[in-house]
Amino acid sequence: MKNKVIWLLFWTIIVGAVSWCAYTVTPYVFGDKPIQATEPSSTSKKPGMDEQEVSLIEYGSTTGFIETYHHMLNELTGWGRINNPDWDEVHSTAQQVMEKLDAIQYKGDSDLQQDFQDIYKLAKELETANGGFFPKNNLRKLHRYFHDLDAVMNYNRGDGNYYKITKWGEANRNN
Repeated sequence: MKNKVIWLLFWTIIVGAVSWCAYTVTPYVFGDKPIQATEPSSTSKKPGMDEQEVSLIEYGSTTGFIETYHHMLNELTGWGRINNPDWDEVHSTAQQVMEKLDAIQYKGDSDLQQDFQDIYKLAKELETANGGFFPKNNLRKLHRYFHDLDAVMNYNRGDGNYYKITKWGEANRNN
């Protein structure tokens, strides 16, 4: 009986250790990382900063914005939820997207500026949408903008689809 208890304890510890390792290592193995929004930094030029440093600050806040809202739109539209989205959540997300774009005020690459203008227009239309074919189509298109930008900007391959909807993504895509 004592032997069984020792073996049971031994295997419980082994299974627990393996489970903990798998839980903590899996995000790194598959390239998943916690999604965190980065607050836009001040991009005004400070003494001693060159244009490239200012551009990197803008780029850093932009990548976090793209990654965060791509994830949010995945949750909002994925696995068939695009067919019956929670319109209150769509309105809230659209409003957040517009607020973040206003806060970032990206002034870098002209193709990315155009993509952000297109995203802003779609978000503006979705802010008050209440269903129907066109709002769902706009929601799908908004998600695809974030999907393509995230795939190129953050090297997020996701589901392997690339929709060729963004100017910046097309100009900077490697494959």
